[in-house]
Amino acid sequence: QCREDALQGARLVRERVDSVPETALRLLMVLAGLPEPQVDIPIREADGNIRFRIDLGFEEVKLAIEYDGRWHDAEDQREHDESRRTELSTTEGWTFVVVKADELYEQPEQLLERLVSELQAQGIPRIGLLLNGSPVLPRDLEIGRELAGLGYVEGRNVIYEVRAAQGDLSRLPKLARELVAMKPDVIVGTAAPAAAALFG
Repeated sequence: QCREDALQGARLVRERVDSVPETALRLLMVLAGLPEPQVDIPIREADGNIRFRIDLGFEEVKLAIEYDGRWHDAEDQREHDESRRTELSTTEGWTFVVVKADELYEQPEQLLERLVSELQAQGIPRIGLLLNGSPVLPRDLEIGRELAGLGYVEGRNVIYEVRAAQGDLSRLPKLARELVAMKPDVIVGTAAPAAAALFG
């Protein structure tokens, strides 16, 4: 078990990460089932020289996620950050999500919801799955396989929210309400009782 845990941890290591909080932010997203952001994204000039770097983000949809530690509160650094972000937003179309320590370490659930909302706003779909039985990975469901065949891969460009009744069908209405409250792009009941609960 220890060996498997070590291997699993090693698979999550990424090069070019600048700080421990950036790693904590990336792992929070990955372990919560969100698509994994790219790290240290270079923004280049026309001649190929690097103009700026973005800590974490999704280059395809131009969503940047950056952690600002306390040293970013210094006036000169804050002005530099604002100038860089404004320039990239204006000239390149990037959207920035700035994360502070209190969010990351004290309010992770609220932070995840904010990140999911931004990902949805940039076109990354959020799909709710309501199951009658035990929780399963979306890729093991027919809908997950079909969406993967269309290019929507969990951990890359789609977000799944799974709720499972674990055989207790009386739980389905409550779980359905939880999914509806999340405001996903679509909710799928994977069997008749689950589907009926969504319309109850």
